[in-house]
Amino acid sequence: MASSEIEDLSANRDMTLDKFKERSLKRLEARREEQRFYPIEEADLKTVNRCALCGSVSVARLAEVYLKGELNFCSTSACED
Repeated sequence: MASSEIEDLSANRDMTLDKFKERSLKRLEARREEQRFYPIEEADLKTVNRCALCGSVSVARLAEVYLKGELNFCSTSACED
């Protein structure tokens, strides 16, 4: 990735970045290192639809995180039993 592309990405950052991500991106810019992106595919993910403690399948979904609004790559659930 060219340095101008890094600058473009830096200028268009989402305002919700935490301070640690922000610090890491600034270090990359200072060293002129490229930002690395690792694609996530559905086949890379593991789905667990039961309680890790008791094994119950009665779980309630609390939160979901989607990549590009399509791929659910993180969910949080709570056991209902």
